[in-house]
Amino acid sequence: MNDNEKVIKLYQFIDGLSQLKTTSILNIDKEDWKIFLDSLPSDQVNIKLYPRNEGTQYENNEDATLLEIKKPNFTPCPPPPKELLEWLEYGWEDFHRDVSIIKSKLKEDGTLELFESSAARGTALLLWEAQRNEWKLREELTDSVRELFSKLYQAYKDLERDSSSIELVLGNGILTLADNPEIKYPLLLRKMSLKFDSQKDIIKLCDTDADSELYTLFLKDISDLDLTLIDFESELNQENYHPLDYKEASDFLSKITHHLSSSSYFRKDKSAFRFREWFFLPNRSGAILLCPRQLRRRIY
Repeated sequence: MNDNEKVIKLYQFIDGLSQLKTTSILNIDKEDWKIFLDSLPSDQVNIKLYPRNEGTQYENNEDATLLEIKKPNFTPCPPPPKELLEWLEYGWEDFHRDVSIIKSKLKEDGTLELFESSAARGTALLLWEAQRNEWKLREELTDSVRELFSKLYQAYKDLERDSSSIELVLGNGILTLADNPEIKYPLLLRKMSLKFDSQKDIIKLCDTDADSELYTLFLKDISDLDLTLIDFESELNQENYHPLDYKEASDFLSKITHHLSSSSYFRKDKSAFRFREWFFLPNRSGAILLCPRQLRRRIY
């Protein structure tokens, strides 16, 4: 080993020690950047999730896409009838606002005209508001999808600039302690990538060649756990369970659950928490995290 190689090895060793000394996050809710897959906006046109266990949808897409989001466009508000235009307060075209009506107007002859004095105006308002409310719901959904798109696009740009210190991972299998709400973090992680199609305005969350791994570093701060997980690490290295492999990963996490503690329980839902237990979220679930790159996630 030459001097340059020795310097590199020493740097890597010191950097590894520094990471181990860093306080690990125990609660996923405290991660600055995260997206829960079971909280995605309900838009089947612009958001496509490709479950791995549902046949050919995932297997046949070219770049192993797990999630695809197309940025939707806003649409204009349905125009109100002409007889309503002069009675509408400013902002009726904005889906963030509710419709406000001018209740009365001063006529040229000096008399006061009330909006409600015309039954035809009232009927026209009701019909137009029904159309506008449908449009408003669509625009609110569009807004939430665009926010999600922007969040992923910013992560895409951040990874382009600084992939040496941050990475995108997909996590599942969340350890939760009923007596300590601060413990809530996924154990099974896998590195992901983002791909952006500027022509179609589509961003994709894609699998990588990286293997899945157990994130056990955060367990070091929890007492009374059996952290001898070498056999499980070997199994994971061999089988490479994916966080979204519902049955295989679920069975694997169930075995780890019972190994960690005699008082632990494995659940596939969030009901009936006991003293200490795991639960593994259903197939559509999981969390995407943009977090500091870890050279060493394991404590053994």
